[in-house]
Formats: sequence, structure tokens, C-alpha cells
Amino acid sequence: MKAAAGCAAYGLAATPAMAGMRPIYEAGEAKPLSGWGARVEANQPIQPPQPVRRIFEPITDEVEQRLFIKVQRTGEVFNDVFRQGPLVYQDALVEIDHLMRDWRRDEVKHMDEGLIELLASVQAEIGYDEPLTIVSGYRSPETNKMLRRRNRKVAKNSFHMKGMAVDVRPGDVSTRTFSKLSRKMHAGGVGYYPRNGFVHLDTGPVRSWRG
Repeated sequence: MKAAAGCAAYGLAATPAMAGMRPIYEAGEAKPLSGWGARVEANQPIQPPQPVRRIFEPITDEVEQRLFIKVQRTGEVFNDVFRQGPLVYQDALVEIDHLMRDWRRDEVKHMDEGLIELLASVQAEIGYDEPLTIVSGYRSPETNKMLRRRNRKVAKNSFHMKGMAVDVRPGDVSTRTFSKLSRKMHAGGVGYYPRNGFVHLDTGPVRSWRG
């Protein structure tokens, strides 16, 4: 993938762990730590994202960040580099946004870049032999309401609606191992759901829980 006009360089800042949070959150009770300035819904033009507050240390060399994901519902796959050193490949992020869309309503939203980096950082620890399976990425408010009617444990103001959360089934490792590696990142929320076979990641306050 070539770094073209769509690439952008961003300033980076580390995010401190937030102490004293409840182990299980009611989404919306804390301000997000990172987010994209541009948000899009279905049938609206995708605008370039604005500079965001980053959750990892500055990247000053030419190290590649890649992601290998497969969407459980649609079977769509992304397997490519989305960042090289300080350069972000916007066309790759647009592809990831599309894969992470609300498939029930075919609505797309810019996913939080910190979330993509978190997902990629954990995958870098376990390798790329198998894709991470995306169970749920962006959820529209309508979809979230529907899921909440089915299961009251679904948060009313879920980070999924903000493009700041993903539910993932790891490929080559157990959900237990994946959740442990995710917690070590200290980059947001980690929910461990062994009975359902997935791990929830978000870029809200640093906390963890077992579902």
C-alpha cells in the first residue's frame, strides 16, 4: 500500500490509567479518552478524520502496524498495513470502517483510531496466522436499542455507538489469554466473556470485568 495524499501524520500522547473506576461500567458515565472529530452515518460522504488524542506512545520510526480481521456476519476480510511510523493510511482506515459497520442497517461510522491501534497492538503479540473475528463493531442507536430489548445487560449508551468498541473472537489464542494481553495495554475497557467466546475492547476509561 502506497502512502499517498490520503496519509496523515498525527501528534501522539500517552493516556494515563484511570483509577477508581467501577469494574463494570454503565456506558456514558465517563468522557471518552479518544475519538475522531469526523463521524459519518450511512449515505453520507466520508470525511478525513481530524487529529485525535492518541492512547499509545509516539511512533517515530518506520515500524508497520497491520491488522488481520474477519467479520463474523459478512465474511469480509481486511489484511493489510494501516500505519507506517507516523503515517496513517486513510484508505485502509476507510476499509476498516466499512468492515466494522452496523451490518443490520448498513451504516458506517469512523471507528476510533485508538481502538484500531489497540486491536492491532494485541494482535501483534499473538501473531497473524489466523484473523481476529469481529463479532460486533459499530452499532447504530436503533440497533443498540433492539439489542437492549433482548438483553438488558447491553449498555444504554454503549461505546459501540460511538465507534469506540469492538467485540472480538481471537484466532490462535484463548479468550483468557487475549483478555490478559489487552489488559496489559492499559488503553481502555476489557470485558472477558468466556461463555460467549469473545472479548470486548473499548477506548473508554481503563477498567476490566468478566461477563
